[in-house]
Amino acid sequence: MSRINWFLGRRLEADRFDNEAVTVLEKLPPGPELAMAYSNRAQLHMIDEDPEAAVLWGLRAIELAKSLGVTEILVHALNNVGAAEYRAGNEKGRVKLEESLRLALSNNFQEHAARAFTNLGSCALRQRNYKVAMRYFDDGIAYTTEHELDSFRLYMTASRGRARFEQGDWDQAADDAAYVLSVYRVSGVT
Repeated sequence: MSRINWFLGRRLEADRFDNEAVTVLEKLPPGPELAMAYSNRAQLHMIDEDPEAAVLWGLRAIELAKSLGVTEILVHALNNVGAAEYRAGNEKGRVKLEESLRLALSNNFQEHAARAFTNLGSCALRQRNYKVAMRYFDDGIAYTTEHELDSFRLYMTASRGRARFEQGDWDQAADDAAYVLSVYRVSGVT
């Protein structure tokens, strides 16, 4: 519910659901649900540009996921910590994101792979590393097209358009923007 509300632009509701999950789950024996709640909290902090809190909650999620042997939650948490660190200029974050992508691809966690491609490209774009950003966007768009993960495909297409715009590739930037805008009911995030 937290993630869905975030995607709908309802940040207060996303935080409320996250807080409720952590509060309830911390009263129970530690399990995968708690690890995922921690990882979700890390993701919300990462999106809010709060790398310290994102890393703190993400490392809790990583530790618990490893102790429980839950690879899917480990992949999610590595993505959050990696993106927070990479956005903050720490190259070790890129290593964590690439590990998240590798694990997602090898375990066929399609949504997690799409998220890793998205964050790798977005972080590289933020640092104006256009060559790396374009590689992740192009690979990610191909992957998400193949697996019909439209929200990620559209988000990466919009981001690729921004990268093209920033490099003065006006025609291709306009093509990416027009494509995204032509889709009915694109999420506000995109």
